[in-house]
Amino acid sequence: ENKDLSMESRMLTTAMLTAINDLRRNKKSLFFIATNRLRAIDSAVIRPGRFDMHLFVGTPNLEARVIQLKHKLLAHPNTKVKARVVANYRMFLESVWSEDAMFMNYLEGLQFASACADIVMSKNELTKDDMSVLLKKQAAVMTVRGSARDEYLSSMELSRL
Repeated sequence: ENKDLSMESRMLTTAMLTAINDLRRNKKSLFFIATNRLRAIDSAVIRPGRFDMHLFVGTPNLEARVIQLKHKLLAHPNTKVKARVVANYRMFLESVWSEDAMFMNYLEGLQFASACADIVMSKNELTKDDMSVLLKKQAAVMTVRGSARDEYLSSMELSRL
């Protein structure tokens, strides 16, 4: 039970649960409920048995992030430069994965990849220092930062199929 819920929230939760139960009886309903604050949802809503499946959809993995950069580098003419940059990008992301990189959402990761590709297009290289500066700027405005990171990590464990 969440002690921070107001009376209006409790009434809304009760009405929503009643409506969900009515719709489930018809067995013709599919529910998608999404949140980035799972711990803020009343436990009665997500209790075991309420829904057939809970699925955690996290941020893109390392390989998806590398693919983002590869797409941004498609216009670059030098395949050797691209291969070297992609390898350096992967190593950099691996080195900062649990501190920052894993917490970038899709659009934030795409923005980071674009900024890295812009550097490559202008000087045919991408250094660890270049990426560190970009990531520091990106981390300051990431959606998942501060205490939300702990909640994000604990939500990963709540996913069940």
